[in-house]
Amino acid sequence: MTDLERIKFDLHKREDKDSLIVDYLDRHFPIPEFPVCGSIENFLGNRAFYLIAQPNISEGLPNVNILISASCTGQDSVINAMSEIGREPINIRTATTRKRRVEESEDAYVWMDRIEGVVGTNEVDLLIEKYGLVECQQYCNNLYGTPLESLREAAKNQGDKPIVLKNDQHGAAQIASRIKKEMNSIIVAMFPENYKQLVERVKSGRNDPISRLAEAAVFIIEYEDVSHYALVNREHSNSKLGAQITAHELLTIIDIEKSRSENENS
Repeated sequence: MTDLERIKFDLHKREDKDSLIVDYLDRHFPIPEFPVCGSIENFLGNRAFYLIAQPNISEGLPNVNILISASCTGQDSVINAMSEIGREPINIRTATTRKRRVEESEDAYVWMDRIEGVVGTNEVDLLIEKYGLVECQQYCNNLYGTPLESLREAAKNQGDKPIVLKNDQHGAAQIASRIKKEMNSIIVAMFPENYKQLVERVKSGRNDPISRLAEAAVFIIEYEDVSHYALVNREHSNSKLGAQITAHELLTIIDIEKSRSENENS
């Protein structure tokens, strides 16, 4: 039995009562309290983010910032909030096997064709090769991925706009491995402030909440293997303002690493 299967089994036994789910997750997979460490300790002492491991910055390469988290931790809200506070990230044209909707433009995505007669990881591997993807994962029965060519185009035209991708720990590891000769990867793991917050979000209309909460627990087990920073998306009475505060913290990380990259180049 895998970690994910075992955790799902344990959560199903508690699924009728949220307090039991929260207690189980808190006891077995506590949201970490991160130490402040590393060469930029003075910048981090009073902030809501933490340095886990210094990113390996190569001279002359653009930075790709990858925000990873469990489902319903607020990735979209935080990235959208970057635009609201005047720091819009550059648009990345991603790829999907989903059918194009009537209102969508031809260049909204790279529209991928499914490969007949092949399923699972074999199809993913073939799509990665066919479309030049740096990662590819399934969501709601469709496959999504990030073409390397889209990242190259973004790096070429970004100007002052940061490159920001959202993914999970597995996708981030794939991206970092496949772009390391052309781009630097800065991986930021984002956490909810507490499990009560997460359980409420996951259960407010999401399909298969038990699977999503189990994946959140696995994220706690695995995030440290790939992450450079940890960021806490703290609760706020005004959710829009809360997302903007977290976006400011993410942008501070981005700016710190941009400055490091420029210092490496000087």
